[in-house]
Amino acid sequence: MQEKYKQLLEALLESSKEFLNSQELGELAGISQRTVIRYMKELKEQSLKYGFFIHTVKGRGYRLEIIEEEKFRDALAVEEDVEVTKVLFKLFFERTCKLDDLAELLHYSRSGMSRIIEKVEKKLEREGLRLLNKPYVGFFIGGSEVYIRNYLYKLLKKKSLEETEKIFRVPREMLAKVRSEIDAELAQKSVHKRKENELFFLKYLLIQKQRIAIGKTIKTDYFANISQTVHLNHDMEVVRNIQKRIETSVCPKSDEEIENIYLALVYRQAFWQNGYVDSINEKNLQFYQDMTERAFQRIKNDYKVDLFQDDILVNGLVLHLASNFSRYLLGMETENLFYNDVLESYPTAYYYAMEVAEEISVWTKLSLSKYEISFLGMHFASYLERSLKSKKWKCAIIYGSGIGSAKLLESRLHNKYPHLEVIGTGLLEEAGKKAEEADFFITTFPVEEPEIMGKPWVRLSPMLDIKEQIALEQLVGNLARHRKWRYESVSKMYLYIDQYMEKIELLNYLCDLCREKRFITEQEAEGIVGRENLVSTEIVEGIAMPHGLIEGSSFLVFALLKEPIIWGRTSVKLVVMGCFQRGDERMKEELEYIFHLFLNLEDKNRLLSCKSAEEIERCMEVYYGK
Repeated sequence: MQEKYKQLLEALLESSKEFLNSQELGELAGISQRTVIRYMKELKEQSLKYGFFIHTVKGRGYRLEIIEEEKFRDALAVEEDVEVTKVLFKLFFERTCKLDDLAELLHYSRSGMSRIIEKVEKKLEREGLRLLNKPYVGFFIGGSEVYIRNYLYKLLKKKSLEETEKIFRVPREMLAKVRSEIDAELAQKSVHKRKENELFFLKYLLIQKQRIAIGKTIKTDYFANISQTVHLNHDMEVVRNIQKRIETSVCPKSDEEIENIYLALVYRQAFWQNGYVDSINEKNLQFYQDMTERAFQRIKNDYKVDLFQDDILVNGLVLHLASNFSRYLLGMETENLFYNDVLESYPTAYYYAMEVAEEISVWTKLSLSKYEISFLGMHFASYLERSLKSKKWKCAIIYGSGIGSAKLLESRLHNKYPHLEVIGTGLLEEAGKKAEEADFFITTFPVEEPEIMGKPWVRLSPMLDIKEQIALEQLVGNLARHRKWRYESVSKMYLYIDQYMEKIELLNYLCDLCREKRFITEQEAEGIVGRENLVSTEIVEGIAMPHGLIEGSSFLVFALLKEPIIWGRTSVKLVVMGCFQRGDERMKEELEYIFHLFLNLEDKNRLLSCKSAEEIERCMEVYYGK
């Protein structure tokens, strides 16, 4: 459904009046009465296909009746996405575009383009790009050329080869020559070519061709940081031959090598994944070793944790960086299915990983996605497991008459459940001595009350049969999901912001507030904003958590926004700025507890639906009191 029809439908849908006449519809849609009458006639002819019906009553006008809600809503959304995509392609494929050119593309009036332009802006913002407009010049897209090419690939991802050829207006014979070139090269290496990998490369190849044709090249020297091995040099020669096949426009001499390296890296991503050419030469590891050491030194200074002594962590991280650095250079990402698990179980590991991500971004000038950061975090999570710094549940055993059964049970638990720590045994009347420290109690006899000193309990025998094991594991599982806060919490500040601000503007605003209250220094504020520029801190959909290490007391700022803003690659309505004193041991527990809230969909939605600072404060007080 075209935009001209949708404007009329939305006017009818949103009107408080039962009927709207052609004059009223024309004023709302910015078109003439005669055009309204023609469009409404065309709409009536296809209305049932889209799940609605237009009633016409002489003297009163038009009334909209929705017959199939889902079909009607889908029609409005999907067709509009198609039109937005058309505009995006035109903007990406040309140096500049006048509004009249875009309107002509969709057969709209200039006024009818405002809604489409607004949607284009929002889509670009999610990709870290901007739609710019200069008088007498027109619209053009600003931002990293690498991000632009990745977004173009995203728009093309579901397109077939035939559809892609039409979009780029390249003859089929031209791509056939390229495919033959690839086939011959891979045959020499005895590599099996997968169709989806070939399509991946061909799309990036055509994107590069089109962008170079309009004078848009990758103008940066950060590709020079990758070691030019024999294999990479060979791949650069291969892609130079491929570029000749598709008659790529002449690239400025100063950018030619960078563009060749770029396409060679894409070629490797497509065809050499996990192949022998990606084997790592230890002579080239010093670059990644230095990067790791710089991150570890910052962690040692800020978090008071020395990671240098763990050879497994150091070597694993260095090899991970070496294996994935080309993907970082291309700004690509791989979804991590364990992202939530890493975030929930090892929040400290995620923050350590952000230190490494910051080092990577210094070199690539691109932000790592949350998924790539979580892959780094898995190395730190493994370290935490090895060093026994992951959480242990504490329990106390309550016995009735004989201590022997309690001691036997304690021994069984120690052997079978290393993540449980028995902090003591005693009679029921002695439970109060252990209540504050224990997460739960184990009893060897029935207890009438649902809790012992405010803590849950489970009855187990020294034999610890299968039913008792299940009961114990269920209790611990429930504790993991619904733990009670039992630490001295850091101070918190709650804000409601009804003024629209973009990401960095908002972050500067929050930092200025904290500086005025003397919570942080100017240098610490610059550190928080500087880090955000390198590594975007969206945690989950709807929530971002920028942070920094400070000399003063730890605190959190909860800033609820009236309108969501684009933060990295997601939309955010709540910003939680964390400022932690260097070496504050509460940091791990506080982050772990808050992340549990963010990862629980029901709790998160309750938080995001708050309408005031007072409401979000009450919501958090309830959560900490659970």
